[in-house]
Amino acid sequence: MIFTIVTSLNQAGVNTDLITNNLFLILGSVFLTLAIAFGLGSKDVIYRLLLSFYTNRNFEIGQRIIIEDDVQGVIIAINNICMTIQTADEKVVYPIKIITNKKIRIIED
Repeated sequence: MIFTIVTSLNQAGVNTDLITNNLFLILGSVFLTLAIAFGLGSKDVIYRLLLSFYTNRNFEIGQRIIIEDDVQGVIIAINNICMTIQTADEKVVYPIKIITNKKIRIIED
């Protein structure tokens, strides 16, 4: 509606340079605000996606690992948000965020 009004005024011979410049500044600031909000809001999502990418490159299903000299088991599943370990008596699901912050030893058979 605003663009129609500005175009109509321009066709009528009214100088609309000031109005169009202000509209461009307002639209630019709105788009910049949306871009910054989207970037800050998706920071954690991108962080977790990068963690899962590097975890999938370093570990494979079937590897025997020891986590923090505490839990020993075999990796039975890896996805984008968690890793499942089969220990001697239970299955343990670790979030990828926790896995990447712990010391993990891979046992070569």
